[in-house]
Amino acid sequence: MSVVRRTDLIFGQIPVQSLCFGTAIYSTSHASSFQFSRVLSFLPLLLNLLFSRYLILFVALKRNLEKDVEGDTSGDYKRVLIALLQGQREDKSADVSADCQALYAAGEGKTGTDESAMDHDLVRAIHKETSGNFRDALETIVRTALNKSECIAEMLLGSMKGLGTRDDDLIRLVLAYSEDNLEDVKRAFAAKNGKTLGEYIRGETSGDYKKFLLAIVGK
Repeated sequence: MSVVRRTDLIFGQIPVQSLCFGTAIYSTSHASSFQFSRVLSFLPLLLNLLFSRYLILFVALKRNLEKDVEGDTSGDYKRVLIALLQGQREDKSADVSADCQALYAAGEGKTGTDESAMDHDLVRAIHKETSGNFRDALETIVRTALNKSECIAEMLLGSMKGLGTRDDDLIRLVLAYSEDNLEDVKRAFAAKNGKTLGEYIRGETSGDYKKFLLAIVGK
């Protein structure tokens, strides 16, 4: 069992605390740039609590979430994550989309395109004109603002598809939404994939790990 998975199971009843430990681990790993966008950008409602709890948990190490993000990321990707941390606002779709529009302008805007004349939606524009972690973060923010449950359902599926299950992503997503519209996420998952989340988890996990997840999401 990985360090991340042990940490998540230990703090399974405290989702935000688990996120703090996960973020701290990612900030010292080579995989952190991908994980920061997953941990931070799809949780606008929890950012305030995440920020303060992170400071409390790691005060002895003099760790600060914003400083860790600044030190571990760069360029436009760093800008969007810092904007999220500094915003710490309520989950308002219009505000989030407006911020993404402004941030993404550094990409499509550089090509000389008049944003007021764009005839395609913001998600398509972001995908076309940006790349890498910056694109992942912006797409996640916008898609969450437009349809949060569907976006989380897609993340859950992505954590279980392909060669091997990304256990850390799967556990963190399940924990983060165990007390926040999990039923909506489960409905969106079933509608999109033709199988329930529980059925998918049963087929992709095993042992006590599977029992732990199914105890949260149901069968």
